[in-house]
Amino acid sequence: MPGSFGVGAGIKIINHLLAGPKAGEYDIMCAFVPVSVAKTEADARDYIVNQMIKGFNPVAKEQGYELAGTSTEPLYYDEKAKPSDREKAWQVIGSTFVINENVGCGKTRSDQCLFAVRLEKDTEPQQPAPVPAWIDPDQPMAWFFPTIRVISKLNGVEVSKRDEVRYDWLTAWAKHFPKNTFMYVSPAKKDGKPLFAIDAINLLESGMGNGCDVTVGILAPKPVRLARIMARDHLSEQAARARIDAQKPDEFYRTGCQVILTNDTSLEAFRDASRRLLNDITKEETP
Repeated sequence: MPGSFGVGAGIKIINHLLAGPKAGEYDIMCAFVPVSVAKTEADARDYIVNQMIKGFNPVAKEQGYELAGTSTEPLYYDEKAKPSDREKAWQVIGSTFVINENVGCGKTRSDQCLFAVRLEKDTEPQQPAPVPAWIDPDQPMAWFFPTIRVISKLNGVEVSKRDEVRYDWLTAWAKHFPKNTFMYVSPAKKDGKPLFAIDAINLLESGMGNGCDVTVGILAPKPVRLARIMARDHLSEQAARARIDAQKPDEFYRTGCQVILTNDTSLEAFRDASRRLLNDITKEETP
């Protein structure tokens, strides 16, 4: 999701994305397409789907996939799923089949993997609408698409690994989304129930940790933390040290958390460690 903004704005976006039936069960997007980019509703639909299609190639290269059966332009369907005039189309789709035998995505129908984006007619605006200032103060009018379905079909991937594959693709894909496009990624599930993560500074002190199945503490050596704080927040060494000294000591988290992750090397190494931990937490028992 390009750009950044405050918590309040983020909550408003989440409310938009989770307003429909079975909210939270599907990966879904919403988007504002400026009138300066699209003169008509059909142009706006084409623009969104085209941008999604453009992201397929770089994501495949980054994730180690081969593309097969990829849309090169938006596909238009009427209610009987036949090609139709784009202004009258019931839905507009951009999709790709991907091949990566390392994760189970093969070439046969039984192990095919598909990623797609779909806009349906009943979710689309008829006229441009004002853009909230907290979205884009420089673009007063846009076509708003509140419910864009993101589809992932991973037939060839082991059930226990599907969430990881889906997350990796969607997070890489999101880097190529146009401005003012937002995506909600549905949570993983364990024993048929959604799996949520809470990122909270005072999780242990507040007692919220008692309601969690697993609590994870993330630590780094003091010199590493000091350098990161100074670089990230543009603080002097004295100010950065004062911030660290005001925090709980490492032993507090080692004692209070069930798992400790050490983040003292590269982002890639920490990401890999986090994925392994998530897999350990969510993996299903096999008979």
